[in-house]
Amino acid sequence: MAIAAVSIYNHNNQYDFSAYIMCFLWGLQDSGASCLTNCLAGFEFSDKMTPFGVKNFVQSLSVFVCAQFCSFVIASKDPGYLLTYLLIIGCFGLSAIFLMLFFPFKPTQRDKNKRMENEIEKRDLLLE
Repeated sequence: MAIAAVSIYNHNNQYDFSAYIMCFLWGLQDSGASCLTNCLAGFEFSDKMTPFGVKNFVQSLSVFVCAQFCSFVIASKDPGYLLTYLLIIGCFGLSAIFLMLFFPFKPTQRDKNKRMENEIEKRDLLLE
């Protein structure tokens, strides 16, 4: 949603109410992504320092690279370049979210209990 709002704001190229909508949606997306990555880094890994260090390093490096590309796009003064840049960033973000679907999350206590119940049922069936 935030990428769509930025694209619309870029297309209008005027400071109006769409700027407020864009900033709100961008902040909402950013806070949700930050909460998700902090939860993943805090609960999915046994070490409590390394995941946050890696996350902050990758985030800082990504901001640097994106800022360099953005400065090139703005210096070109072609609105088509900016729209292309936003679409590439949006596709990268969606692919990162899609990649998370294949992340091997730690099993919860409920998953462990369900697996134990299934093993007990299998054992009971074999004993009959």
